[in-house]
Amino acid sequence: MEVEPTIAVTLSLASFLVIIHLFSPKLRSIPGVPEPLVTSFSGGFAVSFVFLHMLPGLVEHKESLGEFFAETYHAGPLTDLGVFLIALLGFVVSYGIAHWSKQQPDQKELNFNVGIGSYAFKNAIITYTMPLRIEADFASAVVFVLAMGLHFLIIDRHLEEHFPKLLEKHGRAILAGAIFVGWATASFASFEGILAVVILSSFLAGSVLFNVFHNELSDAVESNFKSFLAGISSGTVLLLLIFFMEHQH
Repeated sequence: MEVEPTIAVTLSLASFLVIIHLFSPKLRSIPGVPEPLVTSFSGGFAVSFVFLHMLPGLVEHKESLGEFFAETYHAGPLTDLGVFLIALLGFVVSYGIAHWSKQQPDQKELNFNVGIGSYAFKNAIITYTMPLRIEADFASAVVFVLAMGLHFLIIDRHLEEHFPKLLEKHGRAILAGAIFVGWATASFASFEGILAVVILSSFLAGSVLFNVFHNELSDAVESNFKSFLAGISSGTVLLLLIFFMEHQH
């Protein structure tokens, strides 16, 4: 499905993500559904998207970011390996920040500022890369936004557990503002490049994986395996449906 990445389209998707951030507490508290089920489902959906679309889409050469990259840089096997190395870097950097925070238990406000800054940076990446995602494949771009929105629920729960007052005071506003910063940069700035989009997307993929593993899967008591599998299954089925619909002749 071809859709032009107009300002109206990208702004609509960015606004959806902002709403997720601002109303995360209510979205995590669905009547009759325990919160661990919601966040475990969200984690499973995000993981399936990273493994089945986000990373493959950076190296495959049809209807993806990888197609634009290959056309511009004549990407080969070594370049494809670089995509996964950058994703690994995103994973390691996210782990490093989490590890550092644990070593500073008395520096609560500093920990919050570092954490919220790293999440804000990733939020800006999400909307900065959005126009090219839409140009490559609109349906997959919508699923990307949905996966990131569900991932926000995990992040919000983690921050609320450790920094409830700071998150309520200005944390969610900062995260929501970062989404618009990325959107505005992509929409109005005079610079853009497929190389930057691929690098940032790879870094984001690794970071998302760490956040799910660290904030959701590391706590076997709070997480719900069945709900996690339901999230993975839902994401997988949705991506397969998009794949078969777009490859029908």
